[in-house]
Amino acid sequence: MAPTLEKTTKKSTLPLIQELMAGFLGHDHGRYLSLYTGLPFDNYACGGAACSNTLTPLSGSPPDVSSGQLEWFVQDHVISNSTSSSSSSTLDIPGSETLALLWIGTNDLGIHSLLQPDNTTTPLPPFYPSIPPLAPGSDNATTLTSLANCQLSTIRTLHTTYGIQNFLLLSTIPLHLTRLYAPLDSGTIYWPQPHDGRAWNLNIFHLTTTLNSLLKSGLHSLSTELTPTPTSTESGPNLNFFDTYTFLSTLYVSPTSYFNGSLPANVTGHCHQCPNATDWRYCGIGDCVGAEERDSFMWWDELHPSEQTGRVLAREVAGWVGGRGSRFVS
Repeated sequence: MAPTLEKTTKKSTLPLIQELMAGFLGHDHGRYLSLYTGLPFDNYACGGAACSNTLTPLSGSPPDVSSGQLEWFVQDHVISNSTSSSSSSTLDIPGSETLALLWIGTNDLGIHSLLQPDNTTTPLPPFYPSIPPLAPGSDNATTLTSLANCQLSTIRTLHTTYGIQNFLLLSTIPLHLTRLYAPLDSGTIYWPQPHDGRAWNLNIFHLTTTLNSLLKSGLHSLSTELTPTPTSTESGPNLNFFDTYTFLSTLYVSPTSYFNGSLPANVTGHCHQCPNATDWRYCGIGDCVGAEERDSFMWWDELHPSEQTGRVLAREVAGWVGGRGSRFVS
């Protein structure tokens, strides 16, 4: 069910919509969401981030969702910490009117991570099971279950420690439809070397769909866990799952309904054109086709959705926030 979020008459910095994300999926779709709903918005997303730098350490280790980005939220909005396990910390925003959006998965699953780990570092990243095991049943390796639990634990912390009541967890997009993970062996700006594209395509498909299933079932279990007892004065969280996988798949198979640039709708190419197609260092942020054509594209580059895709996504979420419902939310 959609949360009841009312426009505030307080200072415009009051964020009724918080977002913790890993990466840059959707071209600033959060700002469009704020525009469409009229609600303030705070963005704690960090490009190239993962849910946990311990589970999936990436190059540069940008602030992760479960600790670094969460700490930014704490610094911005926690007035005083709780002194009791039965109460939440005091925020400068109303937890009952705040919607937290979490969208994680791309950086945790793909290249330099579960799909294609970097094996040149010492010690090896935690994608490889210990042989022999550390102990019976303890392989000391990141799994899809680990990644799902990381996201669910972030929601648990935001609710039990900081009193946030409303959540929208967005599933991972259909990564096998991107150019980076297409069944092609040639390189891209993100992975210029030749590779087994068909194997990548199949494996990322299974990784994505399995993680999404774990997230959806895990969210249901978390809802049961956090449901207050009949004698409790606390209220349980409003947990919701947005099926971004099916949503983007819908755009892919019915593109003319969503992409309206001056060129025919394009779901296989991408807007951002790098002067050197296999070296990201030559790419500028603005290297794209003309402004009149960019809304024809589903993808910004070989991995990320386009601005128009983000705009359409924001419109769908805004409709749900406004009470019109969405067939992609459960």
